Amino acid sequence: MDLSLTETQQLIQDSTRDVVRNSFAKDVLLSLDDQPVPMTDTLWREAAALGWMGMAIPEAYGGTGNSLTDVAVLYEELGRGPGPGPPA
Repeated sequence: MDLSLTETQQLIQDSTRDVVRNSFAKDVLLSLDDQPVPMTDTLWREAAALGWMGMAIPEAYGGTGNSLTDVAVLYEELGRGPGPGPPA
């Protein structure tokens, strides 16, 4: 059984690593720590623009219809963090 990542999953992994590294820098996270909302609108919109919010939602309902394994790759990379949480 081949458990290596597909080309799509590798792209998800690489792009998520880049976003976490570049958008969730230490100074950004420290500034968010002082805010009442743990994430800025800009960061939330960036995640939405990347399609992260609709990955597990079927295309018929407006999502991208990715597999659960694709979503797991995304969350694994987000879990490597650190990263902020969703707005309240």
